[in-house]
Amino acid sequence: MLYYNKKKSKKNHYIRILSILVLIIISVISPRANAYTSKALNVVITPFAKLTSFVNKSVNTVIDATFGSKPNRDMVAQLTEKNQALEKQVNELSFLVDQNDYLKQANEFYNNYSAIRANIILVDNKNVFDEITIDKGSMDGVVTGDIIVSPFKDDQDNVVGALIGKVTDVGLVSSKISTILDQKYNLSFVHSKTSETGIINAREYNILSGYMINKTDIETGDSIYTSGLGGRYPRALYIGKVSEVGESNDKLSQIIKVESPVKFSKLYEVYIMKNTNMNIENNEVAE
Repeated sequence: MLYYNKKKSKKNHYIRILSILVLIIISVISPRANAYTSKALNVVITPFAKLTSFVNKSVNTVIDATFGSKPNRDMVAQLTEKNQALEKQVNELSFLVDQNDYLKQANEFYNNYSAIRANIILVDNKNVFDEITIDKGSMDGVVTGDIIVSPFKDDQDNVVGALIGKVTDVGLVSSKISTILDQKYNLSFVHSKTSETGIINAREYNILSGYMINKTDIETGDSIYTSGLGGRYPRALYIGKVSEVGESNDKLSQIIKVESPVKFSKLYEVYIMKNTNMNIENNEVAE
């Protein structure tokens, strides 16, 4: 059987050689036949040529994408490193500027008002900042009902206190604070220009949503303060500025949104006001 296969293989080989010779002779004798021969060879060869070209391009693309030229790779690496360094410097400078401004405001507020400085040591586990714990308690003179504020600079360039919340539970060395973001309590407010009152009944981060009890001439940028109604907060504590004014679906109520200047997610210290009858921002609320 092996001998037979060898003879058959040789026979096929001879036939292929003879066929090629015949094609060559015909192409020499007849130009037309040469054209047909070329076409026949092209039909056979073209698919293999296309496949070879595709493979070469694919391999080159992979090599370039994976390795690239060394100078280009070095340049990209250097530019990436410089860009990261610049971003870090910008972030650090921004942080220092913010801290410097805040520290100046905090120092001025501390010197001008009767207040106890306290650090935040715990935030509620729901991460909505409706309850925080500070490191001051009864041994520091803190009592239930004390008002908690944060220093900020108003439009008149005065450093005043923005309302954060009030003390609800006092221990020896720590106290719990219910903030203005606590959804359990509505917050009554007064419009600084008209003395019309309204109610805050929803919160999202430092945006407070509510409505005016009576329609009034209220605009974005106007300030609002605690009204003193309900007894939760004394009158005239600064809450924030109106950021949006609209109407309810039935057109009967005036809907507003108020932005607090307190950035609760960045808060790390607060001030406890001992004189809760103090008008935090003097002469701002219309009488």
